[in-house]
Amino acid sequence: LCNERVTQQLKDELVKLVPHSKKIWRDAIQQLRRDGRKLKLPYKFSSDPKTYALDGLVIARALGIPDEKSSFPLQIFCLFYLSVHVIDDLVEDHVKFCSHFTVVDKRGPSRGETLKEVLPFSYTLNVLLSIHRMLMENSCYAKNSDEIYSSIATSLGSFTHFFLLERKELPPRKIFQIKERGVSGVATSMISDILCLQDTFNHKIATNLKQALYYLGSLTQFT
Repeated sequence: LCNERVTQQLKDELVKLVPHSKKIWRDAIQQLRRDGRKLKLPYKFSSDPKTYALDGLVIARALGIPDEKSSFPLQIFCLFYLSVHVIDDLVEDHVKFCSHFTVVDKRGPSRGETLKEVLPFSYTLNVLLSIHRMLMENSCYAKNSDEIYSSIATSLGSFTHFFLLERKELPPRKIFQIKERGVSGVATSMISDILCLQDTFNHKIATNLKQALYYLGSLTQFT
């Protein structure tokens, strides 16, 4: 069934989007580092390019939104989705969480001290500052920047709750509910808000698209 539906042509089209999605990632990380320097943080986020923007690019193109209009919003989505993973690592594997960062200020505290005491707090401030600034700088968010920012911050806070729940012994059905809906579903549906689909389509269509993305959350677990 998968081979019948996912044709080679479709695979080729998706592969073509990978370089662009990685460029969006690199641009997003530059935004994060820019504000990190403004905050005079003694570290920088360092990671191989991710394809977090790939789903958003596919969705935007399918809806007729050109890349030049979706690229900047998807930088915001990359920082949001990055934070989902970073918070997850912070809860589940502190060593893995720390591995995302490289100390750049050799005159500051030692690496161990910085990673242990400063990183979770300062990273959160860094990413929230970057997302807020990017929302305020882009004219497409003139009407709803506060609403989107509140939704992003609220979602990240609720994800912390779900990640803590994962440490408990839960039945498989509950784990799937958390992963597919409570985390991935909510995170994927954020693409709808960040692409401002409510400004492109009427309320009913925008609501249905957001709901559809919510139910695609389980797909992101595989991609």
